[in-house]
Amino acid sequence: MTSRERWLAAIRRQPVDRLPFWPKLDEAYGRRHGKPFADMRLQEIHRWMGSCLHVWGQSCLKKVRSKTSYRKEKTGDTMTETFTAPA
Repeated sequence: MTSRERWLAAIRRQPVDRLPFWPKLDEAYGRRHGKPFADMRLQEIHRWMGSCLHVWGQSCLKKVRSKTSYRKEKTGDTMTETFTAPA
């Protein structure tokens, strides 16, 4: 089964070849955790773990802000996130 087929079958409570499993890893994982992962690409790490690869899938959620605001600014090596709420 492909990752997509596995997830859809699981959601529909149909048989799957194995449990869908997705550790939310990025390309930096291998570099941070050393051998044997340092020399592996992300897809190889997922294959090694037996997990499903879902990179940068779109969210089914939409943010709606009516009373709050959020701003993200990057200046050089500094990132500032500002959350504003009425209280």
